[in-house]
Amino acid sequence: MEPFVVSANRQLARNHPVLRLLQPHFRGTLAINEAAWRRLIADGGAVDRVFAGKIDSTRKLAADGLRQFQFRAGHLPKVLAAAGVTDRDVLPEHPYRDDAMLYWQAIHRWVSDYLAVYYPADAAVAGDPELRAWLVELSDGDGGRVSGIGPEDGQSCAGLTDVLTMVLFTCSVQHAAVNFPQYDVMSYAPRMPFAAYAPAPTSKTGAAEADYLALLPPLNVAEQQMEIGYLLGSVHYTTLGQYGPRAFRDPRVAEPLAAFQARLAEIGAIITERNLMRRPYTALSATGVPQSINV
Repeated sequence: MEPFVVSANRQLARNHPVLRLLQPHFRGTLAINEAAWRRLIADGGAVDRVFAGKIDSTRKLAADGLRQFQFRAGHLPKVLAAAGVTDRDVLPEHPYRDDAMLYWQAIHRWVSDYLAVYYPADAAVAGDPELRAWLVELSDGDGGRVSGIGPEDGQSCAGLTDVLTMVLFTCSVQHAAVNFPQYDVMSYAPRMPFAAYAPAPTSKTGAAEADYLALLPPLNVAEQQMEIGYLLGSVHYTTLGQYGPRAFRDPRVAEPLAAFQARLAEIGAIITERNLMRRPYTALSATGVPQSINV
């Protein structure tokens, strides 16, 4: 999200309605990225100490993956379709799919209703020079270098709605889905060791418990893995939809915002009820979805 944060603040005026919508979802992102660069993924930092790969190789893999990422292909409905998990008859229960789609639809409706206040027709979107400059810089090789996005996405209300829905969803729901399970899923080293500390087995027989234990991280590394998971996966700050009284001063925004907040409350109740009937999936509980990537 950092290219979106930087480009939006460079190309959109402070009172631009799109920047006003985005700012609460950008809060804290540059700061947490800077902290991660200096400590978490720095040479000799926490990730370098607990993972098998050297940190420069790990960073290169991440950069290569990001270069291959296509923004439009990252829209949740397309992701689920590409994964083959949309057919509920074949896969009746898929907690991430089921809960995340509720949020995606709610965010899409909120963005669409919000933009309708300022852009009554497609021509108003296409004629906005600041929006065009933002989208150009995002995709430019000397700018954000984001693939799968460009000025063509700013030619209609529907196109801009899709872009902003993806941004808001990524900053809030998607971040919650990948960040907060870290403590539960990754903190116990025997369940998910980040590296092997002995040669891999060469036979299916003859191994003893000591051979298995030798593969696991030493205690000090396992403790650090637990600490990283706890730090990243247990700190919650801000809640999706709670923008604060000064975020939108235009009274015309009050009605669509109230509808969005009411829908979020409904989604929270639906997920709470679902968790009574399935193995609880709490990553997307209403109170656990942040407004921005701030931890």
